[in-house]
Amino acid sequence: MAAPLPPRAPRSPLLGLALSALLAAPACAGADWPALVPPPRAVASEVAPQLRVNGLSSRILHFTTELPTAEVLSYYQRLWSKGRPPQAVNAGEWQGLSSLQGEFQLTLQVKPGARGRGSEGMVSAGHLRDLRADFVPADWPQFADTQVLQVTESEDGPKRSVLLNLVSRASYGTNLQRWRGEWQRRGLTLSRETEVAGARPGERGWMALFDGAAESLELTVAEVDNGRSVSIMAHRLLPAARRP
Repeated sequence: MAAPLPPRAPRSPLLGLALSALLAAPACAGADWPALVPPPRAVASEVAPQLRVNGLSSRILHFTTELPTAEVLSYYQRLWSKGRPPQAVNAGEWQGLSSLQGEFQLTLQVKPGARGRGSEGMVSAGHLRDLRADFVPADWPQFADTQVLQVTESEDGPKRSVLLNLVSRASYGTNLQRWRGEWQRRGLTLSRETEVAGARPGERGWMALFDGAAESLELTVAEVDNGRSVSIMAHRLLPAARRP
């Protein structure tokens, strides 16, 4: 087996989709974007000023705050109370709110901070008028048992970053064979790969790096839900002029 990839810090369901993105692709021209306001007693920074998530032009602000999660939720409940009341959006350890403000969807996701101190989270805005139904890259492999959950796109100078999150009903072994072979058939070289332990006992994971003349791909395949499904994360770097 080739030399292993260096270890990575674990990614949250929320942050992993944004922190791997590079700088932004241009947003909708002339759009009057709402301000992304951090909660009180917070340290905040833009993850990316502009990017596309599932075809939707988006902006994201990450924050850490001394406030507990319940107070952060209450703060945004009051802040976004004009018009339609915010709706609860929860996923695992993350709690959140979603609010429609004109042409924009505002979303909060927050969870307890490290060692249970304060909170960390993200506030985002998505421009609904710019929504595209065909957000999956045209040349991305399609399998009947695999669903693309999210595509995050951005550009940085000559490079275009495409981050994809997928879930598959096929077995872990099938996915390893499928994805290893797919990119080698396309002419990419498997530079590094390693198998790692999964998040739960008995689950497995595989990380690989593929290199080509004009693109590279980092791929992670992991068993989840006690092996009943497989999670796939792919980070693809392409020339900016090439639209996948």
